[in-house]
Amino acid sequence: MRNLLLFLFVAITTNNMYAQYVPIDTVMLNKAYRNLMVSDSRENQKAYFKAFPNNWMEYIATYQYYKDGLQDKKKNSQYHLAYKQVEAFGNLTVIPEDAYCKRLVDLAVGGRDGGDASGYFKSLLLQKMQVMSNCIFNVVSELRSGHQFEFWAFYWWAPYPDETDLSELKNLKKQYEDIYPTVVQNMVGAYKYFSGGINLVSWGYLEAP
Repeated sequence: MRNLLLFLFVAITTNNMYAQYVPIDTVMLNKAYRNLMVSDSRENQKAYFKAFPNNWMEYIATYQYYKDGLQDKKKNSQYHLAYKQVEAFGNLTVIPEDAYCKRLVDLAVGGRDGGDASGYFKSLLLQKMQVMSNCIFNVVSELRSGHQFEFWAFYWWAPYPDETDLSELKNLKKQYEDIYPTVVQNMVGAYKYFSGGINLVSWGYLEAP
């Protein structure tokens, strides 16, 4: 009921400016996860992929921590299932690469880093960039420029600059600047402002790191 009220509040306050989101079916999600843990058959992998959140709003509303929520006192709440369920999403092997990359990008656009759930997904995204970067760049290239920037903002989001991130930026820029010039331009711009230039969400906007 609390999750439903949260989504109703989001839908009302957006004043129809954005797409309205409804809660994902966590019963279906958890059933698909349990089935996958019993057998990682093609059918179970496809069912889990279908049940997993489709975008950032669905993802964070499913797995975020509610400080005063009774459900988060239970070890089987969605918050406590987040790590294992994201891990399972990362281990899917039968989903077509283009569909999988699109889901990764859709989940990241508009994302904000600053909690356990966001950290689990961001770690997965960083891992997948190492093995399917061309596919991810191709999907990002199909977005409008502002949404490309949103994707990279989440990707680079960090309160302190990181030499590893800088090295990755240089490598990705070298690899893709001739193929996806607009994507690379937005990637570099987002790095400038979000790598070491922003707080984790849990810190608040006014606190200095």
